[in-house]
Amino acid sequence: MPDDPNCFALCNAQAVLPERLALLTVEVRHGRIGRIGEGLQTSLRQIDCEGDYLLPGLIELHTDNFERHRIPRLGAPWLAKRAVLSHDAELASAGITTAFDAVTLGADLSDEANDESYLEEILATLSAQRTGLLRVDHQLHLRCELSSPRMPAQLLRACEIRSPRIVSLMDHTPGQGQWTDLGRFRRHYQARYGMTAERLDALIARRQQARATFADENRRFAIRVATEYAAIIASHDDCNAASIADAHRDGCRIAEFPTSLEAAIAAAGRGMNVVAGAPNLIRNGSHSGNIAASELVKAGVCHILSSDYFPPSLLQAAFYLSSHFHHSLPQAIASVAEVPARVLGLHDRGRIQTGHRADLVRVRDSAHGPVVVATWCGGRQVA
Repeated sequence: MPDDPNCFALCNAQAVLPERLALLTVEVRHGRIGRIGEGLQTSLRQIDCEGDYLLPGLIELHTDNFERHRIPRLGAPWLAKRAVLSHDAELASAGITTAFDAVTLGADLSDEANDESYLEEILATLSAQRTGLLRVDHQLHLRCELSSPRMPAQLLRACEIRSPRIVSLMDHTPGQGQWTDLGRFRRHYQARYGMTAERLDALIARRQQARATFADENRRFAIRVATEYAAIIASHDDCNAASIADAHRDGCRIAEFPTSLEAAIAAAGRGMNVVAGAPNLIRNGSHSGNIAASELVKAGVCHILSSDYFPPSLLQAAFYLSSHFHHSLPQAIASVAEVPARVLGLHDRGRIQTGHRADLVRVRDSAHGPVVVATWCGGRQVA
């Protein structure tokens, strides 16, 4: 048994348990957490954690990071089958052991050809997963752009390839939601895409017309498909209590990135789980000019953190919660592990507990912030 590579013990670890920190030994046996105890005598191969923190593997329910690897520079696309490997490796190095890849259907500026590339993300992930090339557990989160006339067909095709675990309802039409401030929308698109004022005027008019034509029907369609596949439904960028009321009526259990305190409070009041951006929390502000995540934390209406577009921010934000707000480290880590696991029905992970998957992260606190020393996913060291 001591020489079995699938069985080992993590010793001298400051384990982050649901309600406390404790210097423990944690046994791992064939991908599962075995015995846990202080001063535990073990015959397994021992790894000395040297007093570093030992966390449950982080759970990311909304990562756009694949897109960054697929298009590392504007106009310089990368093959999806290669991009998925670098995306996966970055997640593992950030301590994320379960990732819900957020694949956009009906993107802002895409055409039919670009829509196909999003389906390639799903196929590439599934292929790499089946052949054992991926380090962490990848699940599917389908982001449905409700104003897109192509979204319904894309949604059906995506679901035929792989059943989604989350379906989120998005509407990035300028003039509402994330982009209530049209001036900020114009500045963002000019900076990111180099669009002229005339092109922006045409884009705004076209998308507002598309919203009026397609959004309501597409919303009903997306909800029907999500229900058929037993996927959790999430709303996205809610801006007020009225939009939360609509989301709750439609069966949304998660409110992703509400853009105002009013919306976040309304969501929490209706029993929805509010997701805030980890980059927003670290930067103390939204990149699109909406409410700072810190305000949601102060109001007690931030339940889950998401790294969104930057995986390392998830761990950093959890430690930031502990150091800058009235959160114990176990409470802070729960927002990136135990709480998303519970909300998403992942009952075999999210905490350090005997019998759970051995999804574990060894973390050293430093002057540069928390540093991932090692990551295990299902008992296999992946970083």
